[in-house]
Amino acid sequence: MTETVYIVHLDCLTGYGHGFNECWKQLMSGVSAFRPITRFAVAEDLPQQAACFPERYGFSASEPAKDSILYLTRQLPEVPVDTPVYFSLTQGEINALENPEKKWTAEVLTEPLMRELGLRGGHRIYSGACASGNMALARAAAAIDAGFTEQILVIGCDLVSEFVYSGFASVNAMTTGTCRPYDAAHDGLLLGDAAGIVLLASERALRKYGWTPCGTIAGYGLTTDAFHAAAPDPEGSMMAKAMQLAMIMGDLSTVGGVIGHGTGTVLNDSMEIAAMQKLFPDPMPLASVKGGTGHLLAASGLIQLGCAVKALEEKCLFPQTNLITPQPGAEKYVSAQAQELRTSSLLSLNAGFGGLNAALLITGVEK
Repeated sequence: MTETVYIVHLDCLTGYGHGFNECWKQLMSGVSAFRPITRFAVAEDLPQQAACFPERYGFSASEPAKDSILYLTRQLPEVPVDTPVYFSLTQGEINALENPEKKWTAEVLTEPLMRELGLRGGHRIYSGACASGNMALARAAAAIDAGFTEQILVIGCDLVSEFVYSGFASVNAMTTGTCRPYDAAHDGLLLGDAAGIVLLASERALRKYGWTPCGTIAGYGLTTDAFHAAAPDPEGSMMAKAMQLAMIMGDLSTVGGVIGHGTGTVLNDSMEIAAMQKLFPDPMPLASVKGGTGHLLAASGLIQLGCAVKALEEKCLFPQTNLITPQPGAEKYVSAQAQELRTSSLLSLNAGFGGLNAALLITGVEK
């Protein structure tokens, strides 16, 4: 990358509540945000919990995704009206699945949002399954680097719905116990609500609008292994390639840790550990937010980006929530205690159905 892409603004909603400070505090404490599912009926033999938004936010039943995103825009700094918006979505407003216009539910969400935001820079939707977040952030960074625009607003959202829940249940991907990424006892994921907003900008935009950066996206890598429709390549070769591509844009020697996709499923976690072993044979801090937040689908990349910025500020990686005994091969990467970061850069990983892999290299900035 020839143009430095700065992270100007970060905000989120998760099952922990509002903001990355709250999310970070709970992850550091090893607390999970899972609570009983009440928004739809769940069969007794299926998982009863998800990391849904606290009820105090009172988002509408008809447009919860739109409500959660608009809640976050209250603290968004003023941006030029020609600012493009890149959306990271899988389902959008899934409650509008049967709409009279027969629109994709992502468009049902984005069209009214663009009107309410008052932005006229156009928008794109990135829907690459659970890799959507890092894909949208990577393409936004590439657009700024290429000089197509000086700033881009990236918005990601996915909420726990009966539709998505049923899909994961049908492939036996969820656990009826506790979500344990990278643990020897991991046996499935749990879902979570999340919405995130990220404002990225060039150095010229920083000077023009007086924005203060909190980090940078220094590199990215996008690959696919096409191994299986729903399962990753167990050797992790193409995830390792995505990580390597991201590091080539920056400095391979400065990576101090990794925020992994870490769903808590045997297939995903084992693939990531295999990829880690290819690139980092020596000890390297690794953790996933999903043991606390649940699987956030298209919002995962944005939440991980915010947690990466917090980790670089605090110079440590949060402990792995619910870790008891690391799975074989993970012993030198994961810990139930916070791990020191010796450098000012982190990798953040997303993986999605269809063998999609997306890695970001995130660096800190001098305060």
